[in-house]
Amino acid sequence: MEGGGKAAAGGGAKESAGLLAELSARLAAVEEQAEALSKQLDDESADAAAVATAAHLERKLTGLRRALDALEPGTGGGVSSLPS
Repeated sequence: MEGGGKAAAGGGAKESAGLLAELSARLAAVEEQAEALSKQLDDESADAAAVATAAHLERKLTGLRRALDALEPGTGGGVSSLPS
């Protein structure tokens, strides 16, 4: 009985790792798009509100990246390692 429980837990860990990898890849794609947008808005003719919104988006993405990285195995994982 114990071995079956351990096998199920191991499968859950693999599934979680796969999910984290997928989320990380998707977040990386969004980070690239946000960076490209910020570069487009760097010229002086850019709307100030659009520049501010892009900066806000990048800050939020940075927070998401930190949270996701904290969940990765081997990083001391857990939300408690995030600054409050």
